[in-house]
Amino acid sequence: MKRALKTVIVFSATGLLGPLILGIAYIFSMSDSIYDFINDLLFSFWPSQMLAVTEINIGTVNAVILASSVNVLLFATLGLIVTVFSKKIRHLIGIYLLVCVGVFIWTLWGAGFSFKYLNGYALLVALFLYSIPFYMVGKWFALFPKKKDE
Repeated sequence: MKRALKTVIVFSATGLLGPLILGIAYIFSMSDSIYDFINDLLFSFWPSQMLAVTEINIGTVNAVILASSVNVLLFATLGLIVTVFSKKIRHLIGIYLLVCVGVFIWTLWGAGFSFKYLNGYALLVALFLYSIPFYMVGKWFALFPKKKDE
């Protein structure tokens, strides 16, 4: 049970990285190319960001809270999936590869299924950010093998 809780907490915390990146990006003035990179990165790493369009109806603060909460819930669900289905390191790697394929398809859809508009650098950074919780959970698997009662 401890491993499951740790896994969900790590994935949930990772879900807050998208809103954190957006908050930091708004503090600094950026060139257009950096702004485009941040937008593409957030599209890949904060999929629920599109819920923020409800800002017209519920206000800016509530829309950001809604989009951030749904993203944390999405990442927590991914953490639960990892907990249930990854009994060995190779299962964890397989789930990460499935996430990579899903993020690639999502990002390609956002680019209009055109490689011309696909920001490969933002996609690579997003895939790296997605790998962080998988790496942490993989380290736990190696350091703390599952006991019979868990």
